[in-house]
Amino acid sequence: MKRIRLILAAVVLCLVMGCGSSSNAEELVIGMLQDLSGATGLQGIGQQRGVQMKVEEINNAGGINGTTIRLVEYDIKADVTESINAYRRMIELDKVSIVIGPSISNIGIALAPLSEVYKIPVVGAFLDDRTVQKEDGSAYKYMFMAQPSASQQAEVIVKYAINELGAKNFAVLYNAGNAYCVSLYMPFVKFVEEIGGNVVAIETFQDADRDYRTQLTKIKDAQPDALYIPNYPAQVPLCVQQAREIGFEGALLGANNMLPTIFLAGDLGYNTTYFPYNIIFDNEDIQEFDKEFQERWEFETNAQVFIATDALSIIVAAYEKAGSTNPEALTEAIEGITVNGWMGAFTISEETHKPIGLPMGILNIIDDGQPNTLAIISTTSR
Repeated sequence: MKRIRLILAAVVLCLVMGCGSSSNAEELVIGMLQDLSGATGLQGIGQQRGVQMKVEEINNAGGINGTTIRLVEYDIKADVTESINAYRRMIELDKVSIVIGPSISNIGIALAPLSEVYKIPVVGAFLDDRTVQKEDGSAYKYMFMAQPSASQQAEVIVKYAINELGAKNFAVLYNAGNAYCVSLYMPFVKFVEEIGGNVVAIETFQDADRDYRTQLTKIKDAQPDALYIPNYPAQVPLCVQQAREIGFEGALLGANNMLPTIFLAGDLGYNTTYFPYNIIFDNEDIQEFDKEFQERWEFETNAQVFIATDALSIIVAAYEKAGSTNPEALTEAIEGITVNGWMGAFTISEETHKPIGLPMGILNIIDDGQPNTLAIISTTSR
């Protein structure tokens, strides 16, 4: 009996002290909010799977200096209310230290003021400047962007269109009811005018619309050299197809979500469609990850996959710098941090919480249906 009591005491002591296990090792709990079943589900699923792969790779290699990562994931269904509720749950119940956000600007805008209340940082694949900046231009303390912002991306495509395509007159067709599209349209128009171009036509549509021929005919009559279509992936091929069907022959300019749905437009999307993209396909590291991803998931990669894994890289670098899972420590570590991403090193601005110097490729689709890199342009701090 005495021997049994000694064994039990030893077991209890080991459970308390973590003998023979790593149970007392620190764990970094990362929340992940992604749309897995809503309007942007293809992007969300890609982001989820990309992050899962990188987390497995990190954990299998021993973690971050011995600290393992645990993901807490929620399907936000592209819905603002679902996202707010999930953000609260993962903080209050799952005790996450930091969150990877989705590529949905409406949701980032809704989370921004809430992050000031809960004080849990969010590193998102957002695009809209309003997800990280207040009306006065100051940054939300706990919101960070893992890709060039809408204003940065608009500047990149405008400069390319004017300097390389020789475009002078521009038109825009965009979804006026979507924050993502609006966030791209506004700086595009601003930069066209700043650089000396002209905006000769602006037409809009709503989420439920699928026929844009009336708007496109008005645009064609204005005779622009290029048409900018910063719309959601499902709408992009319709814009391309219908623009060509009504006889518009100018350049078609898009945003960084044109892949892979641009292929649904068939050869109408070849050669004269140009867009900024977060990666280039002739990079060996990107090619290797792309191959592994597609072999594992039988699922096509897109820009958002790489943005989400860059968001994870920001978090890993912040943990290495802070040496703590404390949300405040991680927040402070992200400000001004330099991270090695897929396209090279970039810095998270202390003032704007946007990436500075993160290059983007300018791509088009050539006759064989393959993406072609035309230029690489570094983003500014705008």
